[in-house]
Amino acid sequence: MSSRIGLIWVFIILSWPSFGQVSFGIYSKFEKELDSVFFEKEAKVVSLYEGGVTYPLIKEGEGWVIGLVTEYHFRYKILGDNPDNFGNITIPFFTARDLKIEQIVELRATVSYLDGDERKSIRLGDEHIFRSDNANGWSDYRIVFPQVKKGSILEWKYVKVDREYYLLEGWEFQGTYPKLRSEYTFQVPDYLRYQLVTQGTPVREMLQVSPSRDRFYWNLENIPSFRLEPYLSNPLDYVFRVEGFLFQDGTQFQPIVYSTWEELGTRIQSIPAFESYFKGNSVKKLGIKDVLYGTNDLETAEKIYRFVKDRFKVQPSIYPLPTQDARSLLKKGEGNHLDIHLTLLNLLQDHGITADLVLVNQKGENRTDLIPSPFLNQFSNSLVRLEIRDSVFWLDATDPYLSFGLIPPKKLVPQGFLIRGDESKLIPIDLKHNSGSNQMITVEKDSIGNWAYSINFKLEGLNVLSLRDQLLGPNPEPEDLDDSYYDITVDDKFQEEGYLFSKAKKPAFNDGEEIVILSPFKESIFYENPFLEARRTYPIDFDYPFYQNFELDMEIPEGYEVDEIPPSVSLFTPNKELTYLLESKIEEGHIRIVSKLDIRVKNYSPRAYPELKSFAEKVSESVQFPVILKKKAN
Repeated sequence: MSSRIGLIWVFIILSWPSFGQVSFGIYSKFEKELDSVFFEKEAKVVSLYEGGVTYPLIKEGEGWVIGLVTEYHFRYKILGDNPDNFGNITIPFFTARDLKIEQIVELRATVSYLDGDERKSIRLGDEHIFRSDNANGWSDYRIVFPQVKKGSILEWKYVKVDREYYLLEGWEFQGTYPKLRSEYTFQVPDYLRYQLVTQGTPVREMLQVSPSRDRFYWNLENIPSFRLEPYLSNPLDYVFRVEGFLFQDGTQFQPIVYSTWEELGTRIQSIPAFESYFKGNSVKKLGIKDVLYGTNDLETAEKIYRFVKDRFKVQPSIYPLPTQDARSLLKKGEGNHLDIHLTLLNLLQDHGITADLVLVNQKGENRTDLIPSPFLNQFSNSLVRLEIRDSVFWLDATDPYLSFGLIPPKKLVPQGFLIRGDESKLIPIDLKHNSGSNQMITVEKDSIGNWAYSINFKLEGLNVLSLRDQLLGPNPEPEDLDDSYYDITVDDKFQEEGYLFSKAKKPAFNDGEEIVILSPFKESIFYENPFLEARRTYPIDFDYPFYQNFELDMEIPEGYEVDEIPPSVSLFTPNKELTYLLESKIEEGHIRIVSKLDIRVKNYSPRAYPELKSFAEKVSESVQFPVILKKKAN
């Protein structure tokens, strides 16, 4: 499968050594015979080679830079009989529909496999390579390799053309599988200056720069796979990688792109589409008939927020600028995050409420911590910040499910870019919230006479949004989801009161059992201790502070007596950032157990991992401790 770029474009191609040494579809004796990776013996898949070359795209005859071109080349080998379903390769790219921001061309793929003792190959065609275009502006090519089995070598290469040359996507040297060799070249003329951001000591140490600083080259070998750890929310923060952004463009009248955050903010505010949202009276522009003023500023802000959230539909986009002017948004009724938030901002300010626009880098779409340089493309979304009576509120009007003052966990990043006149700057995202869960449990006979747990479950704040995101994600149900619950009811009060309430029953034990063992706290996050490894490499990310409370109140069944209950315990880490309390007692024929876990920090340092591990082990032991009943002797 191949296509060609229009003749009005020409590549700037300088000499580089990388791809000349690796010929597509030709394999060495070493590659054919390799059956294990010496530095990662358990690996079932290995990258034999990965290579990339990036260079600017110039408009022929005019000298203007109109994009970046990257050539990709991947070669993997299957070492095991069950290679994690490896072989379905997805290549995503952002077209932005008709704008064609990114294009994939010259896509080729082949597989070399063993048929008995003979090695054969298949050059993949349209029956194995498929394209899909999504409504959100993203597209992808999917390669479905045949003959994916032990000994097979899968190889593919393609070219990506990216019109946004201000951002250098760069290269990831580390991934899910070990790599024998990964090389990357960035070639750029001296009139374009990029700030390169490297991550990982090997990436910094292996950088080779030409004397004229127009060629940057990396060649890394024997790279271990990236090992995921529990509570690691964004691997992009830690994998070996290089990326960059343009800070000087000699083809422009003003060669320095942005020198300060204040200048970047001023430039953004001077964009005609941005300015259009603040011209004229917002109420008249929107044709609002209902009065949005409340009895106080907070009530007014809530009315405006609900109005904007209900009036406009968001178009998924990672573009950090408005995609249309105010008139176009009103006509279409839909726009990207910035179109909608500029409308919200204009309404709030016109009603006398102090509010500002804040750009954020949504988790999973970029690094969590911002590059400390005024680089626009590291932002992929936005929020509105308002101040009312010395209190700060954060608003996101792009999600119809959200309630006033809460934002999705994926937007709860350390910093955002406040855009305010000539005082634009980075500020912390300091959301105040009360998030967690309460579970009240009794044990009683159900309608057909079986002993069952009767559970009242209340989820509050960001925990509701985390559950929602999980259910909407690619893996909506955990593999170990307990399917024994029944008589389930759900009362969603999140938008009105910030919580979700559910009732359910679950079998507990059968009447007549001699020994009854109850484990009522299986839903605790520490029931199965996630921190089993002796050492921790990366910070622990809880996303946000939260609590988890359990309360068991059960009458001792007739004919039974208590043999054992969990002992009361109080645990905490040295700075009391994590605390746990369990109180248990037997009184008036009832067993009463109250458990309270508080996670009071978003992150936990790997240096303090031993104390966290010890804390988690003790909490796990406590919540696993059963309630044991036994039949009374006659």
